[in-house]
Amino acid sequence: MTILLAMALTTEKAKAVVKLLLDLGATSSQADMNHASVLHYIVAQDNHEVLELLLTNDQPVARSVLNWMTTPHWGNQGDTPLTSAISMGHENMVSRLLSIGAKPEISYDSWVKTYLDKNTWAKTQSKHS
Repeated sequence: MTILLAMALTTEKAKAVVKLLLDLGATSSQADMNHASVLHYIVAQDNHEVLELLLTNDQPVARSVLNWMTTPHWGNQGDTPLTSAISMGHENMVSRLLSIGAKPEISYDSWVKTYLDKNTWAKTQSKHS
């Protein structure tokens, strides 16, 4: 998730480094072990300038993870970039995400798939049902 390393820089330097990283093959869909994508982290940081950079220079990929759900961990039920922005009170980010197509709901099927990806016990139980 090299793009996230650039977030420690000043805004202008971060934008230049993110653009370079995108040109070299980094993407906004790179994710951590809980499936939180780079785009998700950028949204959680309320970083509008880098979000716009991702939408301009990595648009198909950025849109493909716009509604991507993190896997549940430590009591968390999983989040999308939109639900993270809502829970953190980033009102302008919420508006921006909705304007580019973020879904304001999480389907049960999507939640179950994500839950089973992380919870091996539940996955084995669902096979016996």
